[in-house]
Amino acid sequence: MTLTMVVISKCAYALQFDGGVSVSVTRMNSIPVINDPRTVSVQFYPTQSKFSNLVSWGDGCTTNRRFSLHLVPTDGKVLPSFCGQNNDHFKGGAHGVPLHQWSHAAVSYNGSERISVFVNGDCIGTCDSGSLDTAADAPMHLGKNTANRKDEFFKGSMRSAHIWNRALTPQEVNELHTSDKVPQTGLVADWMFTQFGLDSQDRDWLLDATLNSNDGVVAGPKWVTLQ
Repeated sequence: MTLTMVVISKCAYALQFDGGVSVSVTRMNSIPVINDPRTVSVQFYPTQSKFSNLVSWGDGCTTNRRFSLHLVPTDGKVLPSFCGQNNDHFKGGAHGVPLHQWSHAAVSYNGSERISVFVNGDCIGTCDSGSLDTAADAPMHLGKNTANRKDEFFKGSMRSAHIWNRALTPQEVNELHTSDKVPQTGLVADWMFTQFGLDSQDRDWLLDATLNSNDGVVAGPKWVTLQ
């Protein structure tokens, strides 16, 4: 299958999720937990309006122990939000994005009780979240809820995903959306949606370009080319 790109991207490939599969990242080297500051960014192409997760880690069964870049169904669209397991924000509003189109979403936390959500380069809001307590003893998943929850699977495609150990500035997030300029300071996971490895056994891995080697196991999602 070939997906048509609507904005310029350096990525040659995407991972397609069928609504029941995910990428599992078990190493978790330098991934922010507890109350650490962080930013998560994903370019995604949703094909179904449903509750789903782009990136999620921690404990999805205990209040305030989860961290998810979450999608909420709304009027045939999906609305990017933050889900902290009963500490959720921006799950309503007018910032929904359409299906069958590439979009960019990011969520940042500054380590001092402030959460911000960005959609297609714009900050749609900042709010008080209280201190976070993201569980540190569980793997991360792209495309589903936390490891102890088998639900809220994403249906669609992803072509980039990054994590930093700091809150990016609004200008940095905007540049990431408009120019694919990836800030290097504090970058702890930079998953490579590229041709590298696709003709070898590495096609079963989503490789991390940083020295942290937070590689993901691709168990179910399919590689697709972009044009």
